Amino acid sequence: AFSQPHVVRAPSDRSPDSFPSIATRATTGLVELKSKPIHNRCSSWISDARTDTHQILAARFAHMSRREQLQQLLAAEPHDPFLRYGLAMCCASDGETDAAQGHFRQLLTDHPDYVAGYFQLAQLLARLGEPEQAQPLPQTGIAVAIRTGDSHAAREMSEFLATL
Repeated sequence: AFSQPHVVRAPSDRSPDSFPSIATRATTGLVELKSKPIHNRCSSWISDARTDTHQILAARFAHMSRREQLQQLLAAEPHDPFLRYGLAMCCASDGETDAAQGHFRQLLTDHPDYVAGYFQLAQLLARLGEPEQAQPLPQTGIAVAIRTGDSHAAREMSEFLATL
């Protein structure tokens, strides 16, 4: 399993302008820490760490499909609504409608204020020829959208509801 790098404080025998920076071995996903002078600019180290972290993730996910990447990220953060929504959308676009429905339903169970979930699940069910199952979703979604101040989503779902 891939573990995230940890920041390590420089030992007291190093100069104060020396902080750790991250270097990776992309083939194994291992992370090593090295010392790098930054001339009293912590932002430079942070920028280097972000770039290195992006390289770590890019190497880690290079061989995976978008769906596999989302599944792995969601396994690490199972309650992240954006990842759950993204995976549901990915499954829907891949034609895996049962998996998409499951992810949308889990999203709405865990995050009932995630307005887009109601709309996308209703659209999916309508495409599958199940308008009676789709109909309550935009109704609930409209109420949530109004409560959360998303008038645009409420209007879109009202228009969609009229077509069912």
